[in-house]
Amino acid sequence: MSPDGQNKMRVLVTGASGFVGGRVVEAMACSGFADPIAGIRQWSRAARIARAPVQIALCDIMDPSQVRDVVGGVEAIIHCAYSDDRDSIVTGTRNLLEAAAAQGIERFVMLSTAEVYGADVAGDVIEESPAQQTGGVYGDSKIEAEQVCREFSARGVAATILRPSLVYGPFSRSWTVNVAKRLQSGRWGQFDEYGEGIANLVYVDDLVQAIFRSLHAVEARGETFNVNGPEQPTWNEYFSRFNKTIGLPPLANVSASQTQLRSRVMDFVGRTSDAVRSRFDDQLMRIYLRDGLAGRLMKRLKAAMESTPSGDELKGLFSRKAIYRDAKARDLLGYSPQFGLSTGLSLSVAWLRHHGQIDEAVLLDTPDEPCVPTSANGEVGQPVTVRGDVDVTTMEDALA
Repeated sequence: MSPDGQNKMRVLVTGASGFVGGRVVEAMACSGFADPIAGIRQWSRAARIARAPVQIALCDIMDPSQVRDVVGGVEAIIHCAYSDDRDSIVTGTRNLLEAAAAQGIERFVMLSTAEVYGADVAGDVIEESPAQQTGGVYGDSKIEAEQVCREFSARGVAATILRPSLVYGPFSRSWTVNVAKRLQSGRWGQFDEYGEGIANLVYVDDLVQAIFRSLHAVEARGETFNVNGPEQPTWNEYFSRFNKTIGLPPLANVSASQTQLRSRVMDFVGRTSDAVRSRFDDQLMRIYLRDGLAGRLMKRLKAAMESTPSGDELKGLFSRKAIYRDAKARDLLGYSPQFGLSTGLSLSVAWLRHHGQIDEAVLLDTPDEPCVPTSANGEVGQPVTVRGDVDVTTMEDALA
């Protein structure tokens, strides 16, 4: 039985081996919210989700026959499968919707992205703000996939489209793992002029909340919603608070001229290395894997490139002063983000430490602060219930 006393809804979750899809399945299994079928493309990617007591099924969204087989018997689909390939994003979404229409499935939730609004937005961005084709494969393809969803409304599948901002938390490579690596490199800093854009961050469990609400709310069908977190810090503030939560020495201020110079040098090195690698990839990989001088130099160069912001990041994302407003989700769905930045970062760092992603040798000798959930205004909240009737306060406990 589900928490409201009804029979559990059988829900296909695509991309269940990934960051968001995996968390959706875990949350369903732990809370009893629904009976998930974890759709994965390869068995080799099933290690994380196999720990949960759920059905796992092969579901390559580019294989229409496989999709039809998996969709049979489900009552709803949550489309979380990630790709940076246009065909997978657009055609994969169409394959799922075709199968849903054939089976009479009315509830369909697709994860899109706030990047559909383009890179040159500023100020308050709402659902009625125009989508902007930018030439970027991911954002442009999501715009197309959204249009495919709208086409199927006439066939009885009134899809809900969610446009989350930047999703962080355990298992997030882009906004948790990679940022932690950059901070620990000793080369990252506070970027004068370039780090004062708005970091629209939403903790993964808040996105899961929005997905769950979309699944059940009649008002959600056929609608599009922005999903954001409770706070919108600047990028410099995010880096500083993440750095402090890890326990690293304070970040140094980097002048605009220094930032520009480092970025231009590393962008040039990156373009040059890409050109060389395209011709000599196998030979370079053999050198890279050796423990000789050349291999060590290549590893140092790679680390320097990864820990230097690119020109696109500095002039684009880190300088973008836009806020993706989610008042519509709050009003129609009752969405209420529960994870302020302090809590989200504490949970993220606990997970990073548990998985050996924190280099203890570079930390300050400061005591760890207790990881207690707080509301957006910093007030202490209730422990997060993530499985059965067990209350836990860290993602480390939740995933044990």
